[in-house]
Amino acid sequence: MPKISRRTKEMPSSPIRKLYTFSDQAIAEGKEVIFLNIGQPDVNTPEPALDALKNYDQDIIGYSPSEGTPSLRKSWANFYRENKVYDADMSDILITIGGSEALCFTMSVLADPGDEIITPEPFFPSYNSFAKTQGVAETDLFTMDTG
Repeated sequence: MPKISRRTKEMPSSPIRKLYTFSDQAIAEGKEVIFLNIGQPDVNTPEPALDALKNYDQDIIGYSPSEGTPSLRKSWANFYRENKVYDADMSDILITIGGSEALCFTMSVLADPGDEIITPEPFFPSYNSFAKTQGVAETDLFTMDTG
């Protein structure tokens, strides 16, 4: 049998995933459940996006550039400049497949193994897992021992 890494064994369980048992049970009982625990869209997909999918005529859907398409990166850079957030150009922008990937990249860029990240509660539950994966200690700001 393959060995499971110590890092995996020590990985904290996701509170979000634990909630599914309760929500599934409530739904089965006919109760209305309003999900506040995961970023699933609850608005209609814009028609132009649906039309683009319906009218896609390529036989192969290839990968986009790993840093994101130039047009999207330029658009985000323009957004940041126009809203006076940051004087960005597209070389400052990296597109990820989601927030989790972005957070993992951010932790790996900003923190070394053994560093500490202080997060106030409530926080995105996966912060603990991401920090553990990167070898970074996560400390809850409000329950931290100030000795």
